[in-house]
Amino acid sequence: MKSTKKKMSLILSIMLITALWVSPVMAEEVYVVQPGDVLWKIAEDHGTTWEKLAEINELDNPHLIFAGQKINFITPVVIEENFIAENIEIMSRGTNIPAVFTYPKEGSNFPLVVMAHGHGGSKDEAGGYINAAKAFAENGIATIRMDFPGCGDSTESFYHNSLTNMMLDIDASLEYALTQNMVNESKIGIFGYSMGGRLAMLSVAKEPRYDALALWAPAATNGNDSMHVFMGGKEAFEGYNTEAQNEGMSLFTTLWGSEQLLSKQFFDDMTESKPLDEVASYTGPVLIVNGDLDPIIDRPVIDAAIAGFTSSSDVQNHVVVGADHGFGIFSGQPELTNEAIKAVVDFMVENLK
Repeated sequence: MKSTKKKMSLILSIMLITALWVSPVMAEEVYVVQPGDVLWKIAEDHGTTWEKLAEINELDNPHLIFAGQKINFITPVVIEENFIAENIEIMSRGTNIPAVFTYPKEGSNFPLVVMAHGHGGSKDEAGGYINAAKAFAENGIATIRMDFPGCGDSTESFYHNSLTNMMLDIDASLEYALTQNMVNESKIGIFGYSMGGRLAMLSVAKEPRYDALALWAPAATNGNDSMHVFMGGKEAFEGYNTEAQNEGMSLFTTLWGSEQLLSKQFFDDMTESKPLDEVASYTGPVLIVNGDLDPIIDRPVIDAAIAGFTSSSDVQNHVVVGADHGFGIFSGQPELTNEAIKAVVDFMVENLK
């Protein structure tokens, strides 16, 4: 009975994480109205509603559009009471990468935190990353977060989702943010969740400009072990891997029914990457946040991650009691999400400001 309950808990946790793996595809962010176009048909062709387009574009009369008019599919700039969020595109690998650059409404010379989302998630992480970026801005810190290939507003196939490409997208996002004259180039942190945590660990190992590292339930194992639970166990993972090695790709269907086209590069990167070994050279402060009910990134993984930072000036561990791998984001438990966000924001304020 106990084994059955544990198995069910694991399945439910994975279902919560994979629930967001179906990514909306938007062909473009701006459409130029052609003769004969009507708003409802433009909306239908781009997977949205005419009401949303009318709101975003502040159309007084949505029935009246004219040739040559530009229709935005996302709000380019969101201005709130205490912060500004710019929806942007960053050139990386010859491709436009959707991203959001968020910063305080008042002031300048802000510290910067680069945010990396989890496997199959998005730059918003069901609102969790939106709220985190807002909290950072309210504490005087700018952030930049991006959609990895096949995720969120990305127009790429999931086939391009590999550690190699995601690392390049993180680098491009960092360089973009540093071109903004409001950012303090000497105060930079990186924050990653799950697979984004693995990416953040690999990033600080090769990029000396990162002064602080925060992780939510990082996929911190060397090699591909951290993907086994997502793909039905080690044997199942190796089956997909073998297919990708032979055919160049493998089609994986998640428990939630969404499909991910996984490339040979994806499997090679996961197998060859060793984040635990890489971070041994990192000297800056580290915060690892985990849930005590997380069946995916469990206590032994967290302990191994902590032990891997042998050169770090300070390694902290914050345990969110009652949280699974989603920190309440996907299960409607905002008190858990808020605790996880506060832990990271407080850590970055302490080490970057």
